[in-house]
Amino acid sequence: MGTVSVQALMCSMLAVAAAAIHGYTFALRRKEPAHLWLAFSALGIVGIAATTALVYEAASAAEAELWQRCMLAAAAPVLFGFHRFTLSLLELKRSRVDRALAVTAGILVVQVFWPHLVFGGVEFERHVPLLDLHYYSHELAGAGIAMVAGFGVYGAHVARLWFVHRQKLRDGRRLMLVLFVFLIASGTNDLLVGMRVYDGLLLVVYGYVAFLAALSSLLLRRLVLSMDEVERSAEELQEEVTARTEELRQKDLQLAHGDRMATIGTLAAGIAHEINNPIAFVSSNLNQLENFAKEADQGEATEILLECREGVDRVGSIVANLLSMARRSDGIDGPVDLREVVRSAMAMLAHEARYRTRLETELEDVPPVLGDARLLGQVVVNLVINAIQAIPEGEPESHRVSVFTRCENGAVQLVVRDTGPGIPDELVPRIFDPFFTTKPQGQGTGLGLAVTHQLVTRYRGTIDVETGATGTTITVALPVAPRAEPAA
Repeated sequence: MGTVSVQALMCSMLAVAAAAIHGYTFALRRKEPAHLWLAFSALGIVGIAATTALVYEAASAAEAELWQRCMLAAAAPVLFGFHRFTLSLLELKRSRVDRALAVTAGILVVQVFWPHLVFGGVEFERHVPLLDLHYYSHELAGAGIAMVAGFGVYGAHVARLWFVHRQKLRDGRRLMLVLFVFLIASGTNDLLVGMRVYDGLLLVVYGYVAFLAALSSLLLRRLVLSMDEVERSAEELQEEVTARTEELRQKDLQLAHGDRMATIGTLAAGIAHEINNPIAFVSSNLNQLENFAKEADQGEATEILLECREGVDRVGSIVANLLSMARRSDGIDGPVDLREVVRSAMAMLAHEARYRTRLETELEDVPPVLGDARLLGQVVVNLVINAIQAIPEGEPESHRVSVFTRCENGAVQLVVRDTGPGIPDELVPRIFDPFFTTKPQGQGTGLGLAVTHQLVTRYRGTIDVETGATGTTITVALPVAPRAEPAA
């Protein structure tokens, strides 16, 4: 096998590799059909390169004519695939040229079985002295000349498309210009060789392979750039998600703080009453202490001082609980004793239940939970106030609001149970919706249970609601703090 034949076969192997690469790329990225059509064209170039080598190695003129006809048939997928590739890469719509190319491709395939349609009966032997190459060839017939002219018209049409839409290339414009010039030059050479203007090599196979290599590099460069763009976009998106997550976290804290302040506003009147009572007897006792001091009765004076201290401690406890709940949370989570949270919250709620129900607690020893004591206190206050307000005023001895803490199934549970009329079934799915309330206008914000649900979800907990004609039970389950020991 001669050197030129080996070169043609090497071109065929390069085209096979390109077809495999672009076919596999299309299988991974179906949204980029340009890879599919370039792979289709590469298969045609494989046929052209292989038949070129066989033409050089043909032992007779008849055998050489057969391989020349096969070479033209292999040009069919090249033309059709390259046209579709051009439309995909330049983002153009199909036109009548598609139909014309389909007809041409069919003729190219059929002529393999129709001897002397393209090539005339005149056969001759070519000799290239520089390469010491001898091979057989045939003159082009009238149909062959017309077909070659059609190739030239199609080439001019594609070149016009690339030139008109060159802005869409963004890069590789000069490369495409050089390749078009090289392809036209190689095609012109083969035309002149076929018309017996001079004896030379068939160069169009090298033009096709060079064109295939350049287009492959263009597509792969675009693929790499698009992957870089995707990675950069992913990083920017991650940064934006992080920023938005932090912003939403701050909004959640603001919403929780606002709901706490709204709850405190609801409790303000009752708390004022709770504070006025101990202040009243402290003031009264101080008046008596002043009188006893004049009479020097130290025994009664000591008793009065103890009552004053008890009243002051009671006021301080109420105010401390109120301030603790109102204080803006800094969002720092840690192990929290849920029983202490319940005790602190219940101290503020006694006045709210005075004319509606009796409050009961049953606080079992439970492990600490992970959270913020103020926010978990808000959960307790919201649930208990909701249970209290579900009971009408007038019969406090007949109703109960019970609060339990217990540990079941590896989770710490907070249970709030009331003996109210229950929640209508059609309203149960909406009770945790923001701004949903069944209270008269002006008496509720509709945020209490919504914020409660949000806070419980934040601490990876769950809320379960059971309701009926005899009352409602809300169970909050919170995970145990990591490596936490049971609370003393």
